[in-house]
Amino acid sequence: MRTDFENLEDGQRIVLYPNADNPLHRKPVEVTFQRGYFYSDSAHLRAYPGPDYYFGDVLRYNDGFTVCEEAPTR
Repeated sequence: MRTDFENLEDGQRIVLYPNADNPLHRKPVEVTFQRGYFYSDSAHLRAYPGPDYYFGDVLRYNDGFTVCEEAPTR
């Protein structure tokens, strides 16, 4: 699992691994990084406009990430 969020590139798909304090997710979630924001395909979050996570929230509420190509099969 990686923690170098600062090295993400726009358009990159990753899987976030939430920690126990995460108010949005309890299980890993696939998101797209775009200009410092993270967007999920999750239907319950898409009802609200805007990003699902801001950069600071990702650092606070997730233990790390894997790039989708590197993510283990669920």
